[in-house]
Amino acid sequence: DALKKLCRQRDFTITELSNAKRRLTALLDQSFPELAAFFSDPHGKAPVQLLRHAPSADTIASLSTRKIAAILREASRKRHGIDKARKLHQAAINSVARGYRCHALETSITLMLDQIEFLQKQTQTLDTAIARTYTQLTQEHPLQKLPGIGKVTAPTIIAEYGDLQRFHGGYKTLQAYAGLDPRIRESGQWKGTVRMSKRGSQALRTALYKAASMGRLHCPQLQEIYEKHRHQKGKNHHVAISHVARKLIQLIWAVWRNNAPYDPQKINPKPA
Repeated sequence: DALKKLCRQRDFTITELSNAKRRLTALLDQSFPELAAFFSDPHGKAPVQLLRHAPSADTIASLSTRKIAAILREASRKRHGIDKARKLHQAAINSVARGYRCHALETSITLMLDQIEFLQKQTQTLDTAIARTYTQLTQEHPLQKLPGIGKVTAPTIIAEYGDLQRFHGGYKTLQAYAGLDPRIRESGQWKGTVRMSKRGSQALRTALYKAASMGRLHCPQLQEIYEKHRHQKGKNHHVAISHVARKLIQLIWAVWRNNAPYDPQKINPKPA
């Protein structure tokens, strides 16, 4: 129960962090829209540190290239230097936002930077608490051996499912609990398409999706399931991933029921 509370709080914090980053991006589109093109991660340490010194195209243009280079060099551990500083300075001078400096907009950007930093620290605190609680619960859970299930998704899946002995009816009950069971939409004489019910725990469903997305990249058997639904049957990416997630649920059930380690050869048995 403690692990579930921590994992759900982390999920809430990550959602708030994503919203804050989107809000910052929207503000930068008004303040200095060209900035994002200079960094692979526009919310990384180097651009954030630069924005703390100069949160608009006008303020960046007012800095010397040496000052910009010094800020970038320190924040990026010397990965960025004078060349990027010159290009950034020139982009700020020629920016479409140049000449429209707004102090309210700059204040909003600074506050969003503070909020993002606060939420990132909260996430780190939660990660530490989750790891400590998870270790107290079990030293090494067999679920972590399944493809795609790692240190982040394993605690959530374990916490949301709880004791699997309370589920009766095989792996399909686990699918229903996660909202990954099929449901036919119908009304009177009309029958619609089969869709996921999306009932149950949203946190569990999200964790299974993340695990399935990672699992199909690193496990050939899960990749085969994905390719079958994505390309052979023409389903979209999310539907194909949902089929991989269902297979993961079968593996979770099998590992618990048999009390045996994960065997990759049993994902997709090949005929002899």
